Amino acid sequence: MFSDSDTYEYRGAMSCSPHFEELQGKRDYQRQEVIEENERQTAPFKGLSLGDNVIGRANRQILKGSIEIAKKETMRTKLYEQGIL
Repeated sequence: MFSDSDTYEYRGAMSCSPHFEELQGKRDYQRQEVIEENERQTAPFKGLSLGDNVIGRANRQILKGSIEIAKKETMRTKLYEQGIL
């Protein structure tokens, strides 16, 4: 439990005053992990044409499974956004 005057929020997580800097470090680290995880999922698509042309349609067909996986929000992302991680 926090009192209103002793409660701080940073990127969706709550902290008391004495632990706020620690919270900031943890949330920044968690955010970076989420970013890196999302980048790993989308890495196979970098530089590929996925537009509405012959090559783009062929790429989308070949990478259909990977694209579907990359569209889904990961559990780590959900937990981070809820301030649970």
